[in-house]
Parts: sequence; structure tokens; C-alpha cells
Amino acid sequence: MEKTPVPKDLFSGHSREYASFRPHYPTALFEQLAELAPSRCLALDLATGSGQSAGGLARHFTQVLGADLSPHQLSHSCQASNLSYLVALGESLPLRDSCVDLITIAQALHWLNLKSLGPEVARVLKPNGILAVWSYGNCSVNNDVDRAVHQLYEEVLGSFWTPERRWVEQGYTGLSLPLRPQTPQLTTLSHHWSLHQFIGYLRTWSALQSYLRQHDEAALAPIWEALAGAWGDPMQPRGVHWPLTLRLFHKAGDKDCSMKKPPGGGFEKIT
Repeated sequence: MEKTPVPKDLFSGHSREYASFRPHYPTALFEQLAELAPSRCLALDLATGSGQSAGGLARHFTQVLGADLSPHQLSHSCQASNLSYLVALGESLPLRDSCVDLITIAQALHWLNLKSLGPEVARVLKPNGILAVWSYGNCSVNNDVDRAVHQLYEEVLGSFWTPERRWVEQGYTGLSLPLRPQTPQLTTLSHHWSLHQFIGYLRTWSALQSYLRQHDEAALAPIWEALAGAWGDPMQPRGVHWPLTLRLFHKAGDKDCSMKKPPGGGFEKIT
């Protein structure tokens, strides 16, 4: 009998930092997804973590549900009157058939079991319902900062990245799900951060947390020093940019929702 993969939880140990330092997504992204959904009754954010996406959806849907396997992550989640959370696997949801208008998975699909996830997503989506999956790749600031980050990512942490990380690096190219795919959309996710915020983000990397379980914090001192030198004034905000790929899938129904177009033609950039 084929064994079911054990779900990975690499973020519970630094849930507070994850909630504080992970980038938030463009407002226009959630506006677009709400426009594409067959109705705005119920949206579901899978592997919601601390609820960055669930909070964005709550501005556009009557009810939003965030699901995650980690109670620690959910304990730091954002709150809204129409937003609820439950501890659950995306591959096995305590929801009835055909009840969800929109399902989102933000920077987390690679942690889920695609073989089980696909049928479960297809089950709970309404006809014409949308699955929206997005991921962002490695960040960029400027040449000097990028060199320090590259050294951390490849030379220091290279062996600590799980194989699933490659899905993110390729923008989830090659996904196979029992839903109809649409043409991927590319945009840029941007923030203006201080050095403290930027290092806080780097510390949320799963590979860095795995590294620190085997090495003393002092081993990273040369990286932080190089990064500080490249950054300059630590209080000076700098633009941090990530390439973001959005992949949309929809469940067939009486009306092809892929013909609906968002007002304004797509995304705006966060600054």
C-alpha cells in the first residue's frame, strides 16, 4: 500500500516572526479574484499560516475561512468579523460539496500533497469556482544587497532547502490538477522596508530555521555584516521586489467564468 506523505510543518517554531515579517499581497490581487469568483459568499484560504491572504479576502467576501495544520500559526493570524479559522489539512476538508466560490493558496502549494489536494479542491468548489495559486521567487533590492542574499540562499542554506522549494523557484510550472488552467499572470510584489524588516523576513525562511537547528546563531554573523554594509543606513527604507506568478484554475459549470475580466486589467504594485 502506498504511504500517504506526512504533512510538513516548518513554520510553527517562528509563527510570530512569520506573521510580522512576511510580505503582504497587492490589494488589486484580491479585487481581481473577487471579480472572477461566481459569487462572493465564501472564500477559503488553504495553508493560510497567519492569514495574510485570508485578511485580504475578508474585504471582498461575505465569509472567509482560513485553514492550516498549525495551531501556532493560527494563534498569530489576522482577525476580522467575517473571518474564521480552523485547523485542517487542505487535502481533507470538513466542508460540504460545492460550497466555496474561491480557494486561494499563497506561497504554500508546495507543502501540500497534490495527488490528494486536486480532487478535494474540485469537490468543495462551486461550479465555475476558482482556485487561485500564487508564489513569489527570490527577492531583489540592489546589486550589493542581492549578492549578500544570494550567498545566504545558495552557499549557506543551499542544502537546507527542501525539494519542494523548487516548485516556488519555477513558479509552479507543470501543475496538474483536475480543473481547467488559465494563462499564468506575472507581476511584481513590492515593499519598502528598513534593514530590520528585511532581515526579519530572511529569518522566516524555512531553510534558515533548519540551519539554526544545527548551527549557532554566530555562524550567520558574517552574512548579516555583509548585508548591513551593502544596505547602508539601516533606517533607510529600500525597495524590495519579488517576481509573483498567479495561476488560476476553474471548475467547469454552466457559465465559463474564464471569460470574465477584472476591471482595470490586472494588478497594481504595492509601494
